Amino acid sequence: MIQKISNYLRNYKLYRLLLRISQKDPDALETLYHDYSAFIFWHIMNYVQDKETSEDILQEVFIKLYVLDPKNVPHHGATSWLIRVIHNTTITYLERQSHRTALENLYSASKQNSTSSVSSSPEDEITSALYVDHLLNLLDPITRNILSLRYQGYSFKQISEKLHLNCSTIRSRYTRAIHKLKKLLEFHSKR
Repeated sequence: MIQKISNYLRNYKLYRLLLRISQKDPDALETLYHDYSAFIFWHIMNYVQDKETSEDILQEVFIKLYVLDPKNVPHHGATSWLIRVIHNTTITYLERQSHRTALENLYSASKQNSTSSVSSSPEDEITSALYVDHLLNLLDPITRNILSLRYQGYSFKQISEKLHLNCSTIRSRYTRAIHKLKKLLEFHSKR
């Protein structure tokens, strides 16, 4: 029975392409793009409904496929596996963007709180940067590092591997830090 399934998969185009990609065959990636990019793009558009963002995510999906490890090639359900990769990549991308936006909003809010005039001079920019640094220095070094890595676009999983901490610890520290910084901004803006 397993032999029949295995033989069936070998004849399945997507499975064969994924296998060739995992073996670093550049033609396979090009073929996959040619034959499946519209399918992948359609699935991404169902999540984000923004062409530019979908194109960025499409590129990330193909980067993930490009570095596909042979042991991660699905043994069954290649199409379902690909849809799961699309879904996970989209969610990760959107989370990373929302966290980057949260940090940018935090920086913008600090600029508004530290400057009183509409136009900002170089001195105002320096003051804003110092204010953000002051707020960040209220956090412990590990949490500051987590915020910095998230701002650079790292996923929670990548940060956890980099810092050798549990992924859920990284997430909770990040969430608490953003919450704390927002409260500090509110407090300073009322003064």
